[in-house]
Amino acid sequence: MVIPMVGPDGVRETVNAHISEAQRIWNFRSAYNVAALNCLQPQHAAILDGYKSFLSTYERDLSRINKTVESEWRKNEGSGYKRARDTYTTQVYNYWALPPVLPQFCDAVLQIGQQEAMMPAGSLDLFADQGLTKLQGVFDEFYRAFERYRVDVADWDTRYGPTYGYTQVQYTNATYAQPIIQNTP
Repeated sequence: MVIPMVGPDGVRETVNAHISEAQRIWNFRSAYNVAALNCLQPQHAAILDGYKSFLSTYERDLSRINKTVESEWRKNEGSGYKRARDTYTTQVYNYWALPPVLPQFCDAVLQIGQQEAMMPAGSLDLFADQGLTKLQGVFDEFYRAFERYRVDVADWDTRYGPTYGYTQVQYTNATYAQPIIQNTP
């Protein structure tokens, strides 16, 4: 289990940290796409229709955003930008599809989709920013809970391990790794 570190600025170093506004919108679109494909419980049925509506409502804006993101990658990565963007995009999709977070993620996307109908026309930026912030919060809470679990396991081992046996460390250790993040101002 890879737990992204919290940087010196207090921001967890995920695929959503320190990215451009256009990339934030595109990452939100990616999250909505992952939800449409993976949130298949009956209570989440409205997500697929919401995603289709989102794509239709914001078709022109999303096309413009995609071109902006493409341009940012080209500027930052040069001729190898396609491979770099594809690698990053794979990380983004995998990030949103993290199995232990999926139930909370699906619930959050469902709530976000219900809020879309109340957004004023032309508010993709606001809608995506609020949605991404809410979804990132779901993941941040999972990471904090996992970190608390690791501390609790270490405490248990210290207090009770000599008497009852130690936990199986290979199941409780987390490693920290930096994702490939586009550093666009």
